Amino acid sequence: MAENGKNAGHLHNTVRTMSFGTMWFLLRYPFVFLTVAVFLPLMGEDRYGRYSFFMSIFLIWDTLTQIGNTQIFGRFLPERGRDRNAASRMLRGMLFYNIVIALFVTGIALVFFGFFRPEGFSLLWLLILCLLLLVGKVQGVLYAFLYGMNRIGQFSARETMRSAFTFVFTVAMYKLWGLNGALWGLVLNEVALSAVALWWTKGYLLRKKATPITFAEFGPFLLFGAAFYIPTVLMTVLQRCGNIFISQLTCSFEQVSYFDIANQFLLLTGMFLVIIMT
Repeated sequence: MAENGKNAGHLHNTVRTMSFGTMWFLLRYPFVFLTVAVFLPLMGEDRYGRYSFFMSIFLIWDTLTQIGNTQIFGRFLPERGRDRNAASRMLRGMLFYNIVIALFVTGIALVFFGFFRPEGFSLLWLLILCLLLLVGKVQGVLYAFLYGMNRIGQFSARETMRSAFTFVFTVAMYKLWGLNGALWGLVLNEVALSAVALWWTKGYLLRKKATPITFAEFGPFLLFGAAFYIPTVLMTVLQRCGNIFISQLTCSFEQVSYFDIANQFLLLTGMFLVIIMT
C-alpha cells in the first residue's frame, strides 16, 4: 500500500509539472505573433531575411555540439537525483565536457568559415556565432539538468523566456545598432537564459563536496547520447536548411523572410506536439 501511494505521488507530481510545462510552452505563441507583427515590419524584408539566414547557420552549427544532454540527464540523473553530491558531480562533469566539445566545434567553425564564408557573413557575425555556441552550451546543459531532476516547469519556461528575451533584446538592440545590434541581442538572450539557469541550479553547481565526474564516467553518457546525435543533426538540417538554400538559389533575402515566417510557425507547432507526447 505504501509503495502504491508513493508511485501515485510520483505520478501526480509528474502530471502537475508537465501541465505547468505545457502552460509555459503555450505562452511562447504571443511572442511569436509579436515578432511577426513588430520585428518584421521594423527590420524590413531584406534585413529580416539576413537575420533568419544567420539564425539558420547558427542553429545547424549548434546542433553539432549536441550530444543528447536532455536524454542523458533524463536517463541517468533520476537514479542519482536523491544524492545531491552525485547529482552535483554529474552536472559539473557534463558541463565541463560539453564546454570542451563546444570549443572543439567552435574551432572547426572558425576554420570552415575562414575558407567558405558565405557572402555577407562578416567576421563580426563569425564572432557572434562563436559566442552563441559557447554561451548556449552552458545554458543548454543547465536546463537539461533541470529536466533530469523532473523540474519540467523550469525546463519548459526556457522556451517562453527565450522568445520573450529574443523579442526584447533584438528589438532594442536593432533600434540602437541595426542588424548587427539585433544579432548581439541574441548573445544577450543566451546570457540571460544562462543567468536564470545558474540561479536555479546554483545549489548543485556550487556544491563544495562534489567533484566533477571523470572522463571514464562520462564515457557511458557520451555513448548513450551518441544514439541521439545523428538523428538530431539530420532533423535540424532538414528543418533549418531552407533559409540557406533559398538565399543561395534566389540571391534574395526577401524570399528568405517569407519562407522563414511560415517555417517558424510550423516548427513551433510541431515542437508543441512533441512536448505533449514526451
